[in-house]
Amino acid sequence: MRALRHLESVNLTCIDAPQLRRLLAPPHTLRWHSLSQLPLITEDVAPLLTTLPLHELDASEELAMPHCDWLAQLPELTELVLGSACEVAVDAGRILQSVGSCTRLRSLSLIDAEDANGLHFTSAQLSTCLQRLPQLTYLELEYATALTSLNFLVQGSLPRTLTELRLQYFTPHLRMSELQYVLQLRVLRSLCLVDVFDAPLSEADELLLTPPSMRLPLLAEFECE
Repeated sequence: MRALRHLESVNLTCIDAPQLRRLLAPPHTLRWHSLSQLPLITEDVAPLLTTLPLHELDASEELAMPHCDWLAQLPELTELVLGSACEVAVDAGRILQSVGSCTRLRSLSLIDAEDANGLHFTSAQLSTCLQRLPQLTYLELEYATALTSLNFLVQGSLPRTLTELRLQYFTPHLRMSELQYVLQLRVLRSLCLVDVFDAPLSEADELLLTPPSMRLPLLAEFECE
């Protein structure tokens, strides 16, 4: 793999952490732009990731260290999927600060967990983070356990840039009144709301959101459960 100098997209399903460390040991000329299914991201693996010119990183269940300060050393990152491996306690505030340093991000997915070592990101932490991402067009939040409001959706440039929003499996559920913040995202083209609120959407709200939507005129896809 080290000899494949033109390789740009890599899925590491069959590689363990020791193999990854050997693969990324400097010096190398790897030009990987997209990386997914990597082994656990630990203190010894993280510095090796910064040697790659990554644009896309899928680490949905791989973070096994308390922070991800190393994200600041990936200046070209445009797409990030991040979730805790639930093996160590994480500092969600510090992690969201690092995510906010990736100012070129266009796509962000954060995967929480009910486990004690999940990300447990809060509304305030998300608000601070998302205000620093002026190019974000896609946002996905799953298994949120510590959110109390969706007011972060109307912070910064999101009402003008966000075209796709996926919110799924919130525990506990949010009040239905929080839907007001979703309705302020006037350029949304795709919206998914699955098991988010403490009550089903009313028939009137569903009709307003079903394309062609009276509330979100650009909406083309709508999923709600």
